[in-house]
Amino acid sequence: MRRFSIRSRTDELVLAFIAFFLFFVATNTQTGWLFVVSSLIGGVLAVSFFSSRATLQGLRVRALASAPVFAGQTARLRLEIENPLPRTRRYLTVSAGETPVLIDSIPAWGRIVAEVEVACPRRGAFPVPPIRLYSATPFGLFGVTRVQRPEGELLVYPRGPRLEHTGLMQTAPRRAYSARTHNRAGSSYDLRRIRPYEPGEDIRAVHWPLTARTGQLMIREHQETSARRLSLVLLNGSASATGGEPPPLELAVEAAASLVELGLRQGLAVRLLAARRGKLAESTGSQGHTHFELLARLTAEALDARRSCAWRPRRPSLKARCSSWRPRPWASQAGRKPAANAWA
Repeated sequence: MRRFSIRSRTDELVLAFIAFFLFFVATNTQTGWLFVVSSLIGGVLAVSFFSSRATLQGLRVRALASAPVFAGQTARLRLEIENPLPRTRRYLTVSAGETPVLIDSIPAWGRIVAEVEVACPRRGAFPVPPIRLYSATPFGLFGVTRVQRPEGELLVYPRGPRLEHTGLMQTAPRRAYSARTHNRAGSSYDLRRIRPYEPGEDIRAVHWPLTARTGQLMIREHQETSARRLSLVLLNGSASATGGEPPPLELAVEAAASLVELGLRQGLAVRLLAARRGKLAESTGSQGHTHFELLARLTAEALDARRSCAWRPRRPSLKARCSSWRPRPWASQAGRKPAANAWA
């Protein structure tokens, strides 16, 4: 979308009145220098009017890929401005918000890349904001603004309060680890026991000092290694706010973002489940941007579209499970009651 707007200020009106007044006086008094002065003022106004408009004519703006930011931060949006005409454009500004950026010149048939700042107060996936090109070349009169809406997306990650610790991640993984791996053999560095050797086992695990004392092959058996995992589930519901408070959906997303950030800092394998576009979306792994992108793209409509799930609470809620074993498929756990102190 392209739109021109020309805003005449008080300066232009005053100069036009002075030029007309001098021309009127010169006509009645036949004073030559008044004709010259009124003509010069009129020429300045004419040049300003057409030059500022010609400076922006034909310019094309394209939004380049920009790095995602967190809510509350300022994004730096990269724009490519192309000049398709055989004349140099000089002294224009480009902005996407409050702070404009000055561009000295754009060469003929050339293009430049400019960065503008965009305030991002809340999370989400937003279209690129309108880009405003402004020119008042060469005398600062008859400023012209051209508005373009380039295609593109600006991704804003959610940000919740920073958590230093939580009982969920401190107690549940330890109890689960003790219950599940205390009596299971594995390949960690924690020694479980020394037992007689059985055919087919790795000879590198033989405990040679005890073998020499007993005269029988003895082997070291270690505890099972088990990665700690954090599973988060964002359930659907109403996303309307009441009493001036933040919407329940936003509160749940911020809580999930805080837990994801804490889990990644503690080296947990994070798994996030949420409804998106009528399907159950999942992000796994230790890369934070995949989880934050899923949270950023969540909308109330996407959550309400999840009709195949058994749980349908009235308000969006967050379920978190921290464990030291791989969770079973979600479908198999839908009808089971969570263990004590495993959910928060």
